[in-house]
Amino acid sequence: MMEYLLMSLFILIVIIALIFFLTWWQSSQLGMEQQNQRNERVNALMTMFINSPLLVRENSVFDDSKLMAAQSLRQEACTDLEPLFGSDWFIEVEILNPRPGCAGPCDASSYPCCGSWNLCSQDLRNVSMVLPVNVYRKYEDRTDLALLKVGVYS
Repeated sequence: MMEYLLMSLFILIVIIALIFFLTWWQSSQLGMEQQNQRNERVNALMTMFINSPLLVRENSVFDDSKLMAAQSLRQEACTDLEPLFGSDWFIEVEILNPRPGCAGPCDASSYPCCGSWNLCSQDLRNVSMVLPVNVYRKYEDRTDLALLKVGVYS
């Protein structure tokens, strides 16, 4: 009789351990799936921004005047662009080697002597991706190398 009790207790412990293991496994798989979905959304947003006529002059060449116009609208631009790109995203473009004295953020007073644009940025935890792109500087009629950072808030 004691042997059956010990055997039943052992089987019960194995079953409980198996339940805990499967629960942990399922929750880790769910977390990885959520991360994959965020990464896929960032990739899709990156592709849309690089090809969007709202911000680029031609494929992968952003137009500084279009970036400035979008940034000057601030929060209204984010709300207006939600039907196209969804909600909870941001875009940052930063010139890698700006002219001396022209490295600050772009606004109405510093344009065209500026080197970065931020659209819909917030101080929240995010998932982002960085890609090198070109920025056409309209007033100087030249193209500069920049980094495009696109992300979503999690």
